[in-house]
Amino acid sequence: MKLLANDILGTDKITPPFGAGSWETGLTGFINRGFRLAFVAFGLYALLNFVLAAYNYINSQGETKNIEKAQKMITQSIIGLFLMSMTFVIAGVIGTVFFGDWDALLDLTQQIQNITNP
Repeated sequence: MKLLANDILGTDKITPPFGAGSWETGLTGFINRGFRLAFVAFGLYALLNFVLAAYNYINSQGETKNIEKAQKMITQSIIGLFLMSMTFVIAGVIGTVFFGDWDALLDLTQQIQNITNP
């Protein structure tokens, strides 16, 4: 029969709750989730810009000022999406050059595990 005193004195192994102690719950998980949230937010903003540009283009009624405004919105959205995608390419190139793995900067949990468990 196990007594409560065994757990209090530390003679039995107490397992942490589900998810505790993994690398995804610490600072790296927070950073990764922040980047994911930012990319999703920027992507949704670009989609909203495309919809608004299309609406402005449809309602321009042939006025060159409104057509140019809609074209600028579309151009800026495409440039923003291109820059977002280029961050992944740049992170892959930096990871390959400095760490020998294209995924080095994109998957921080794996890199921290490699550091702590050589």
